[in-house]
Parts: sequence; C-alpha cells; structure tokens
Amino acid sequence: MSIVVYAEASSGTNPGHMVVGQEPSGGAPCYFGYRFDLADLPKEYRPQEKWRDYLFTYAIPGKIVDETAYVSHLLALGETARTYYEKRAECGIPIESRLPPRQEWEPHAWYSLNPDDPRPGQEPCYNCVKWGITIANSLVECFLPSVRQGRLKLILEHLQKRFS
Repeated sequence: MSIVVYAEASSGTNPGHMVVGQEPSGGAPCYFGYRFDLADLPKEYRPQEKWRDYLFTYAIPGKIVDETAYVSHLLALGETARTYYEKRAECGIPIESRLPPRQEWEPHAWYSLNPDDPRPGQEPCYNCVKWGITIANSLVECFLPSVRQGRLKLILEHLQKRFS
C-alpha cells in the first residue's frame, strides 16, 4: 500500500489544491483534502477571484472532504489538460486511522490561506497544504517538509511534476 500526495498548481483565479491519499495494491484508492464552504464567506467574497482577498486575512470553518472523485477526474483528463505534481511512498498504516470520525469532518477546524498566523479562538487552522502535510507526515515520518503558511508553490518544489 502506498501513500500519495497530489497537488495542482494555482493558475489564473484557480487557487490550486493538494490532497493526500492511499493507493492499496489491488484495492480501491481513496483521497482526502481540506476545503472550505463558499457559504461561509461574506457574499462579496464568494466569486473565485475574490477568495484570496478574504482568506489571506481571515479564517472560516474548514472541512475534510473525500477527494476521490476529484483525483479520478484529474488523472483521467489526458496530456492536454492540467499539470499536477505528486509524491508517493510505501506505507502500511491505513490513512483512515489518521482521520477523525466522519461526523467531525464538517466543521473540522479553521481554514485560512495564512494558517500560521496567530488566531486566538480559531485554532487549529489549516489550508489544503498544511492539512495534507500534517496527515501525510503522521503516516510516513518526514514525508514532506513543513512550508511557511502552507504555501502551495513552496510544497511543489518537493513534489515531482506530472502531466495528466
């Protein structure tokens, strides 16, 4: 069984995304990520091009999401589609053992694009990268380095570039 991280770089108004999952030999893969609900943003910040303006300064409730469909779509798009990055390693620990019970997935913690900033009353705080690193490193020690503010562009330097 292997652990795998997939990350899609940001481009234009797409902020990018990172997920962590497991691909068992002969079994069905599963992937998980950390996101937020648009409904938790003030109305004027709900358009995709405005998310960053709000989430760099503020935190909103975050949630763990089953990303299996997202990864299947990403991997099935073909070579003319989006670029993604990955890293994998052998891992005998089931990823589900590192996730809280499903009833604690939403809300789970806080979400911000600056999750390392002090937020009294809003801790723990993650974004998809910081959460993915936390889960991955709980499965395979030192699998990924901690990067400042969970910046996607910084973690991409530690992953191998792939084309779907």
